[in-house]
Amino acid sequence: MSANPRRSDPPATPRHFAPTRWSLVLHAHRSDDRSGADALAELCRAYWLPLFGYLRGRGYDPHSAEDLVQGFFEEVLEQETFSKADPDRGQFRTFLLSCLHHYVARQHQREARAKRGGGQRLLPLDVDADEAEARYLRELTDASGTPEEHFDRLWALTLLDRAVNKLRAQHEGAAAAQRFAVLQPYLVGARGDVPLEEAAQKLGLTPQAVKSAVFRLRQRFSEIVREELRELVENDADVQDELRYLLGCIS
Repeated sequence: MSANPRRSDPPATPRHFAPTRWSLVLHAHRSDDRSGADALAELCRAYWLPLFGYLRGRGYDPHSAEDLVQGFFEEVLEQETFSKADPDRGQFRTFLLSCLHHYVARQHQREARAKRGGGQRLLPLDVDADEAEARYLRELTDASGTPEEHFDRLWALTLLDRAVNKLRAQHEGAAAAQRFAVLQPYLVGARGDVPLEEAAQKLGLTPQAVKSAVFRLRQRFSEIVREELRELVENDADVQDELRYLLGCIS
């Protein structure tokens, strides 16, 4: 682990995002149900990068952060940690960060971290630690940000990635895939980086036709993002507030 990680302070309570839809969380610990295992894997994938970024923000080097997050989720699997979650006690993110903090504290009390399962990972998540580190450095260039802010920003980016991937999957076939690849830069970020004329030339369309296509694509993207957010809040009334904050995280 890094020489001087900030270990002693418990994580501050995140101030943003409404509570996670607890039905998915509570379903995740049902070890006798295959769909429960799938729900657990989905939750772990969604929060792996944000938790990695949180630990990096607290001073851990990339390899230590990777080991801690992986070990934490293995413990979640072994001890059915999510079965202890209580929807009446607030946000799932708060619960998750608190569990991580206690796990890390226990690890520091041991002389050596025990290898679980003979070195085999019990919950394969298809995560790339090198890519996670590269993204952490790319997305979190502001050293003044708190670990909790790192967590929120990486969570927001993860959600947008999920939405982009879902939208990409809806463009089947070579022609549709090429069209999506050309228009994707207009979904988020600096949309003016790619002139409409350049996109029109690539697609063999007029700039006005590209403008209309971008409008429709952004509409569908917005719908998918809202669908993702509806799975993470208690009611539809919270979606707009969540969307506003999510965009603020990546601006």
